[in-house]
Amino acid sequence: METEKNEKVLAMYHAVWHLLEEGKDANKMKVSDITERAGIGKGTAYEYFRSKEELVSKALQYHKLLQVQMLSKAIKEQENFRGGLEACFDWILQSRDKRLLLIQFVRRADGFLQIPDCFSREHEEQKKSFMMMAVEILKDLADLGRKEGTVRREIPDNLVILQILSPLLGFFVCQELADFSEEADLLKTKEFLCDNIIKSLC
Repeated sequence: METEKNEKVLAMYHAVWHLLEEGKDANKMKVSDITERAGIGKGTAYEYFRSKEELVSKALQYHKLLQVQMLSKAIKEQENFRGGLEACFDWILQSRDKRLLLIQFVRRADGFLQIPDCFSREHEEQKKSFMMMAVEILKDLADLGRKEGTVRREIPDNLVILQILSPLLGFFVCQELADFSEEADLLKTKEFLCDNIIKSLC
């Protein structure tokens, strides 16, 4: 059974997320907390998952996938290469709170949820899958740039992706560590980086 397509399972995944948003500690979260929030019986959880840790781990994987899908959708909705670039930067800003919640799942020390090794391996495999999805998303963005003449056709995909990823990662680190107290600072930084990416590729 593909649990991701099951309505009860999805309800439990969303319940885990909502409980975390409300400040519930992942270690102190009980299966009954999750199923009550999901509107199903406690026993139902054990029809699909062997433990709370497995349920929480799968919920993490599901919400990570949603984040990647949100980025893909945001880029596909753009009509030009610059719009796609800006969507990438906006996604970094808009998903910050979600990333902080995801960190609660995966920290493995000092009282944070301990995820069994078998699920840790699943996370590693899924991480590779997400990276491949991200590469495909950026390849599609590169193709959009080539079609409109913003990206030179002779530049191979791997170099286009590198030229996009480097500023994105820098922006990610800066907005995580630095104090961008003014929205205008973020907008100026985004504009500056988008300009530089386009200049390097056209």
